[in-house]
Amino acid sequence: MLADSRLSRAAIVVSTLAVATLVSATLMAPQIFAAAPGRTVVEGVLSASGGPAADGEYALSFAVYDGKEAQSAALTVPVAKVAVVGGRFAATLPLDAAAAAKLAALADPWLGVTVGSDPELPRQAMGAAPYALVAGSVGCVGCVGGDTLANGSIAAAKLGFNYAGSSTKGGAALDLACTGCVGVSEMKFDGDVDLGGNSIKAKNATLSGDVVAKTVTATAFIGDGSKLTGLALPSGTCPAGQVVTGIATDGKLTCKSVADALPKDGLDEVSNGLLKNQFVETVASAGAVAIPDNTGATATSILTAPSYGTVQGLTVKVKLENTDLSTVSIKLLPPDDKKVGYVLCDPCGDKDSKALDASWSDAKAPKSGDLAAWIGKDVAGTWNLVVNDASFCIKQAAGNDALCDLDNKTDGAITSWSLEFATLSSKKVQLGGALLFHVSETEPIPCTTATFGATYANPKDKAVYVCNGKDYAAIYLTIPGSKENPVSSCKDLQTKVPEAKSGNYWIANNGNPVELYCDMVTEGGGWTVLFDETKVACGQNWADWSDNKGTDATVAGQCTRVHGVWGSGGGGDRTISTYGVPHAALRVFGRYYAVDSWDNESNGARLLIDGGQKWSANKVWNAPGQGNGWVTASFSPAPWGNNATNGYWQLENATGAISHTGVSVKVEVRTGIDQDLSDESFAFSHMKVMIR
Repeated sequence: MLADSRLSRAAIVVSTLAVATLVSATLMAPQIFAAAPGRTVVEGVLSASGGPAADGEYALSFAVYDGKEAQSAALTVPVAKVAVVGGRFAATLPLDAAAAAKLAALADPWLGVTVGSDPELPRQAMGAAPYALVAGSVGCVGCVGGDTLANGSIAAAKLGFNYAGSSTKGGAALDLACTGCVGVSEMKFDGDVDLGGNSIKAKNATLSGDVVAKTVTATAFIGDGSKLTGLALPSGTCPAGQVVTGIATDGKLTCKSVADALPKDGLDEVSNGLLKNQFVETVASAGAVAIPDNTGATATSILTAPSYGTVQGLTVKVKLENTDLSTVSIKLLPPDDKKVGYVLCDPCGDKDSKALDASWSDAKAPKSGDLAAWIGKDVAGTWNLVVNDASFCIKQAAGNDALCDLDNKTDGAITSWSLEFATLSSKKVQLGGALLFHVSETEPIPCTTATFGATYANPKDKAVYVCNGKDYAAIYLTIPGSKENPVSSCKDLQTKVPEAKSGNYWIANNGNPVELYCDMVTEGGGWTVLFDETKVACGQNWADWSDNKGTDATVAGQCTRVHGVWGSGGGGDRTISTYGVPHAALRVFGRYYAVDSWDNESNGARLLIDGGQKWSANKVWNAPGQGNGWVTASFSPAPWGNNATNGYWQLENATGAISHTGVSVKVEVRTGIDQDLSDESFAFSHMKVMIR
């Protein structure tokens, strides 16, 4: 099967068939056709889908037209098979004398090419081409030979076809100035390309092979770098408790302990000086110790140092007196060393010098030993200062009398001494500024054994709360119940200060504090007293009662100031604010007196709260009053005292607690008796109302 039958479709989709025609002798003068060969050659390029047609044999036929748009061919030349390589072909067309004459007679010849049975491809204009090289025996009249042509005598403008020129006959077009003359599809390099020191500039490049370069400069490399040579990629991990500090040249990680990241004494540096755990701790002697006067014994003073943490420096300070320091030596014995220790000085002064005030430290070495050995250690334990006097004192010598004690055989004393430890404490931190607690009116976290010591500040209560492992305990910054920190109620005070005693305290009163009495005893305490007349003396009166009527009477032998006396329809009332105190109950205290001949009238005694009756009781003239709280007592003067069963009800016992939540309370004392006070009467006193 021919290639054209397989690829005819490829030939059809070519938009333009590039056919360069070299028709030998077909367009020359008629008189020379007889001498021309009976054939001509057509060369061209077949392309398909943007590239050269596949190699193979194609069935091609040719037709020549007189004009591009001619309807019928002037000459047809069928060719059975034409070889195509790389898209290029060359077809030799047989041309007899008649066909040549017909071709020469055409005014405007155009060539049409048909591939197989496909439609004819776009026509191409034909041009003439000399054929003298193959016409060896032609008889030419008027011909111009090549030896008669001067170099450059034929200009490009005189040629009817495109050509590529070369400065070397038969050589490459070294001086070709070409723009777009070679398509990428026509190029294939089968060897190395040497640019002669020139560069290649490209926007992108896709290379399937290796790239070898002396220097590579790039804005970015994209990839994981796993195949880069000469560069060690990081590998490995740091041990637990360490962090990465760098990458070594071999790619291994360099690590450092997190514990070493911050020095132990670096708290002040990282806190901007607000915190520090470095201190100077001092342990000092309590009193003087006499120095034996050359008796063979020594003076020993003992200091006990607690554990202060890690020592960063040690200083020993000693003050003593002796008649002659040139014969005195001092030794310091640290804990667990009762023999060697450190010789601080020997001698400790000049001849007849009498006072020593000296210090030694890790920076100022004693005579023997190194105090710097204690740096980094714990100084806890017993330290001994041992002083030896190697000569007798002479009391008569100048300045010795006060120091030389012949009776007790002593010469001066260790006046005082101390140990100063510069420490890196593991037990305390000093705050260099204000400590700001979490501020909230509610607990930031629950108080449990796990959060023991958790602390926050409550602005509402003006207190700091500390978790005791179960509940938050308040440390009040101002006393609850004071004017500066009023409480909402006496019950609130009892909650905040369980040990609070009965007395006057300041109640918030919706932002306008008022001083009221708190009863911390009755029924468990926490009662806010709204008013109290239990201590009104005879001759005094009450405020804010509707009756404003007072009477002095003798009750059970005691002068008593009472409200009243009334008969039928009498009584008094009073309304008072509850001062914004949250409450659920109210208690009324007082005495309700039944006097003279009550006849068991219905509701003879009545107590109303906010208009509602909360208590009532009756009495028969010759019997005690009915119900709880009755107390029999004698009254005088008249109209009191004419009934042996006179007395009163104690309202607190008669009524008990009364439910109440209002912003005010109206207390009314009324009666149901139906006669004038000369026959039946009542009164009341000792009134007190409190809420909780």
